[in-house]
Amino acid sequence: RYRFYDRLDLYDVYRWLDNFQDSEQELAVSVFEKLEYYREEDLLGILSKGLYRIISDSWKENKKAVNLIFMPLGRPGKSGHVIQYLVKNLLKSKSPIHTKKVLFYNHPKELDAQTLTDEDVVVFLDDIIGSGDTFNSDVSPVITKTNKAGEKVDLPNEWTIDGIVKADTPYRIVLLSCIMMDKGKARIEAAFPFVK
Repeated sequence: RYRFYDRLDLYDVYRWLDNFQDSEQELAVSVFEKLEYYREEDLLGILSKGLYRIISDSWKENKKAVNLIFMPLGRPGKSGHVIQYLVKNLLKSKSPIHTKKVLFYNHPKELDAQTLTDEDVVVFLDDIIGSGDTFNSDVSPVITKTNKAGEKVDLPNEWTIDGIVKADTPYRIVLLSCIMMDKGKARIEAAFPFVK
């Protein structure tokens, strides 16, 4: 009865295509052909494997238990917060091995990076790292916007993680994403070689 519960059928495709105007449906079909579907169970498996790797790497490096500090990328309602919700559900029943504390933060200003030690691992969460733009823009202390006159203006980035993402810190910085494109991974590694 539940064998094909995650299967899409033709009706699902037509229902999805109804979201588009007739002139956009051909483009939508070309996007759909390249679409990959992940069930929640798939995402939980990917996240669980990533968490195991993070903890294992930290243990091999320091030979001591760590504090896992989770921070979603982006503002509330964005995918980083959804991934944080999934991680919370993964870890709610028990703390992983070689872990002292598990902490969750929603805003970069909640975390005082000056208090972090070599026992801390800051884990930034996102669903997909495509081009790496989200991570790079989140590290930036300013956001460039275009005003009504068409001029580009630099504004303070209240969601910046630049106070946390720094080279030569005692704590580890890790990016955990369900999907990571090669281009985005290479871009982040080039700009931030200390982020694992």
